[in-house]
Amino acid sequence: MLVFIIVYFTVLVQVVIANTEKIILQFNHDLPVIECLETTALLSPPFDSLRDSISSQQSKYYTLANLKNGSTYEIRVSYPAITPADFYIKTLGTCQGDLYLEISAKSTGVSRITQAEREIITFDLVIENLYFGVLFYNVYKLVIAISITLFISYFILMPRVKRFITLKAL
Repeated sequence: MLVFIIVYFTVLVQVVIANTEKIILQFNHDLPVIECLETTALLSPPFDSLRDSISSQQSKYYTLANLKNGSTYEIRVSYPAITPADFYIKTLGTCQGDLYLEISAKSTGVSRITQAEREIITFDLVIENLYFGVLFYNVYKLVIAISITLFISYFILMPRVKRFITLKAL
């Protein structure tokens, strides 16, 4: 049984499903003002995501709307691990209170596929509000799950285990 558990976790550790690039951004209205751009999509906090695709050496622009002054946000780009690419995330500036974001991709590595640098790369773009600069938006689900688990463990399972141990000791 122990061998099975060791092999199981060894295999799990080696599996990589996606790569992620991210930036942590504290939004301030004193960012440079730029000319309004035509963008691919609009994302808004506290949590928003979209799936898009890009080819190598291409840039796409996104609008981040409804950002609050002084708030901290995490912006993530996740893409398949089988894609030999690097993603770059750059904030450009604001226009009418919205922040513009540039996402670009560059093919990396060596591929046996001819013209792999022209391959379309699918990625997920996520913006998430960070509370206190570190706690992500969906943390409340984790807190609720941990609280329920602790409650059940302490008030239901522990008395039964104590009772079982005392009965075995007699």
